[in-house]
Amino acid sequence: MLDIISNAKYAALFPGQGSQFVGMISGFNNSPYLKELLPKVSDICNIDFYELLSCDKKNKLNLTQYTQPALLISSYVLWRHFSDYIKIHNISNPEVLAGHSLGEYSALVSAGCIDILDAIKLVYYRGLYMQDSLHTKISGAMAAILGLDNDIVFELVQDFTQDINNKNEILEVANYNALGQVVVSGIKNTVEDFLVYAKEKGAKITTLLPVSVPAHSSLMQNAADKLKDLLDKINFNLPNIPVFSNVTSKLHNENIDEIKQLLFLQMTSSVRWVEIIQNIKLMNIDNAYEIGVNNVLTKLNKRIDKSIKSQAINNIKEVA
Repeated sequence: MLDIISNAKYAALFPGQGSQFVGMISGFNNSPYLKELLPKVSDICNIDFYELLSCDKKNKLNLTQYTQPALLISSYVLWRHFSDYIKIHNISNPEVLAGHSLGEYSALVSAGCIDILDAIKLVYYRGLYMQDSLHTKISGAMAAILGLDNDIVFELVQDFTQDINNKNEILEVANYNALGQVVVSGIKNTVEDFLVYAKEKGAKITTLLPVSVPAHSSLMQNAADKLKDLLDKINFNLPNIPVFSNVTSKLHNENIDEIKQLLFLQMTSSVRWVEIIQNIKLMNIDNAYEIGVNNVLTKLNKRIDKSIKSQAINNIKEVA
């Protein structure tokens, strides 16, 4: 049972990559929304999505072109049940929506900005473009840096890259996830060398993330260019609930071309999640609900502002 006060302002939040796991649909396996959607998604992505989400015998869930639709589907189905719940109980819509990286697409779908099937197509090809963006001889990587102030990590990245003679050795800040938790992205060898440097400068934990694509870095420019062409062909509507942009950490303007432009820029820009949560708090919103199969954002939010009460909704029983 959800703990929502009917007259309280709240935000709905949508997770990005890293929340997926085999069997992730177990909490809503019998949902009519899921049963209606899965055959259509399987056609778009040319793979049996029920098998992928339930048991993943072919070990493809962590390929980004499948991970992204999988997470979008999960958040969409949970959002539909959440919407039914708040209508039945005469609870108002969220004051705002926000999604972490890929989760921004889930937020825009939930706000009525993008049709779910169009969004599935977008994130499927977004994943393909990202996977194909690197030259075969180049390996990308991402890594988490914990235990240093976010501004210090940014400065360390700047100092480190200035000392690199080869301009192709790219390293950039990808995500400001929480206070004291930053993700960097770039060429694998450069990222690995930076982890040693960050440790020397006082980082408590440095760890490579289990990804092969250096998301939210300039290495994604080719992928972003291809995505822009696809975005231009997809019909968007103005959101019926305000949605935060990862690029600006502010609410999207009521301008469809600007929304598409920011999704294009998101591919090569840092995810400013800390600022998004701080801006939600500035709107006097003290409650947040994570609509997804895990509780990644709920944990991050506690490291940003403990006064925001966060709750994860990853099972339709919670909104029955």
